[in-house]
Amino acid sequence: MFWKENKSTVFRLWVNHFGAIVFGIMLSVLAIMLTRKTGGEHEVAIYVAIGVVGTVFFWYLIYLMIWEVGAKDRIRVDGGRLEPRPNHGLKLGLAAAIPGIVFCLVYFVVTYLYGCAGVQSEALVKIGAVAGPVSFILNAPYVGFFLALFGRGSDTLPLLSMYFPYAAVVAFSVIPAIIVTWVSYLLGYNGKLMSRLYKPDKKE
Repeated sequence: MFWKENKSTVFRLWVNHFGAIVFGIMLSVLAIMLTRKTGGEHEVAIYVAIGVVGTVFFWYLIYLMIWEVGAKDRIRVDGGRLEPRPNHGLKLGLAAAIPGIVFCLVYFVVTYLYGCAGVQSEALVKIGAVAGPVSFILNAPYVGFFLALFGRGSDTLPLLSMYFPYAAVVAFSVIPAIIVTWVSYLLGYNGKLMSRLYKPDKKE
């Protein structure tokens, strides 16, 4: 029932996420070029700045879309055509985050077993070699912060597939977009911080 009613919204969130991924990768390339030109001076500051830009862009895309969804749902609630659901944004955020949750959770568990629990398995390495880069790509809007924390060497991003601290940070990175989706829906539902792209229907 949830998917049937909300699949178009979730799909639009995925499209927005893809756009933010592409933008994040472009920013990472720019950041690396800038650090090379400056000889590594202010490297961390550049990476953090890129991380802020990518994050704001990603979250703003979510806000613009989900605020409008919340506002329209409130109109339907007030008109008696929909049951009150102020926290529906949380469900939307979780649904949109399913790919990231799956890959990041697998990556987190695999790196924990391999790096912390001492389970030396070739199968774990192979799984991590897939789940790690995919998790990195899905969280590309935050790539600047990853670079600031772990650098850009071949032993870190994103080729080191069994590095547990990195896996933990990547797994945590799934959470903010869920919260932003939830809060954006609440703001639209309650008519707060109106999106400039949303124009309510004029009353006749």
